[in-house]
Amino acid sequence: MVRSIAGATRRLVFVAPGVSAAVAKALETCLTARNIPQIVIILDADEESCRLGYCDAPSLQSLSAAATKRGFPVRRQRGIRIGLLMADDEVLVWAPAPLMFEAPRSDDEPNGLLFTPETLQRLPEALGVDPEQPAAKCEIGAEPLAHEEIAKVVAAIKAAPPAPFDLSRLSRVFSSKFQFIETVLRGAELTKREMRLDSLIVNSDAPEELQPLLHTTVQPFNTDADKAVNVIALYTTYPGSA
Repeated sequence: MVRSIAGATRRLVFVAPGVSAAVAKALETCLTARNIPQIVIILDADEESCRLGYCDAPSLQSLSAAATKRGFPVRRQRGIRIGLLMADDEVLVWAPAPLMFEAPRSDDEPNGLLFTPETLQRLPEALGVDPEQPAAKCEIGAEPLAHEEIAKVVAAIKAAPPAPFDLSRLSRVFSSKFQFIETVLRGAELTKREMRLDSLIVNSDAPEELQPLLHTTVQPFNTDADKAVNVIALYTTYPGSA
């Protein structure tokens, strides 16, 4: 992708949820040091796309600053989750990976297709649907998906079902505030009721220079510390006592 961006001379179109550090740097070079007649950059670049790993926030900020300096408008398409790069006559279409859930892909795990006049001509052969070469070995999807492999996947999912998707979406909600703590003590005596909490937990949104000055404490059971408790009095009579 970086190589295609660097090689563009007439037209550059980039559409994606966000940008990585390498892609942002390549786009900045096109904006600041090269004279390309047609440049279009369309991003989603909202908070969720950054948290899911579709976009790198510092790189987004750097690209935005370079575009603003040149007076170039970066356009927005909310919710986009596909990638499209047009560099002159090359077209790359890919599925961006959310790094929060997926590790970076290796060379043998492609997630995109590059379209050029040459690849479009070779695409039927690569997919194994070329009528002129029906016996040719395909390049895409050459490994068979065996029934036994599907059975293993189904068995694994039954043994450990995935979390409900709506619950998984709710678990992505981010809060920088300390909301609740529950403490259970068994076989012990509570002698100190004050607990100090690290400012990074409770005040993570505070400026860095102020965090060492913040002191946050929690006093569990403080309201019941001096509550009176009625106790039944027991009297025992010993032989010979009055």
